Amino acid sequence: MPERVLCPLPDSLSLEEGAVLENLGIAVHAVEIEHHDPGDWAVILGAGPIGVLAAQALVAAGVNTIITDLSPERLAFAAGHSGALTVNVREQDPVATVLHYTHGKGADFVIEMAANQAAMENAFDMVRIRGTIVTIGSFDAPITFNPFFKMTRREIRLQSVMGRN
Repeated sequence: MPERVLCPLPDSLSLEEGAVLENLGIAVHAVEIEHHDPGDWAVILGAGPIGVLAAQALVAAGVNTIITDLSPERLAFAAGHSGALTVNVREQDPVATVLHYTHGKGADFVIEMAANQAAMENAFDMVRIRGTIVTIGSFDAPITFNPFFKMTRREIRLQSVMGRN
């Protein structure tokens, strides 16, 4: 890791607390990159540590938040610690669920943290017209679909985030 991205922890913080702060910085940056107001709808695709922290930040700001994942364990943790609605994508259609809660409008923005093609495709189907998809996931393989038709027909904005600000 380059020295320029390291910062010393004060003696009052443990290494475990410092590790959480790294994830928190990434989560808050992903949340803050897109303007949101209380009552907006956000979807987080991926209920890992950063996804749960992002959900906590959104819920604290009054944003209606849905978090999705494949893992029942991660979703149980998210349900107990984030204040967000949870969706197991193996049991529920995430797009239909988002459209149900938003009365057919779609989410104001989607934060993609799952880093897989199915999640990215869902993001384009669940975001509202003129909504934003924020991607933070690190994909291991190329995405093999063309998002530009949906982007141009619905004026969807795609924003990437590189770690914390």
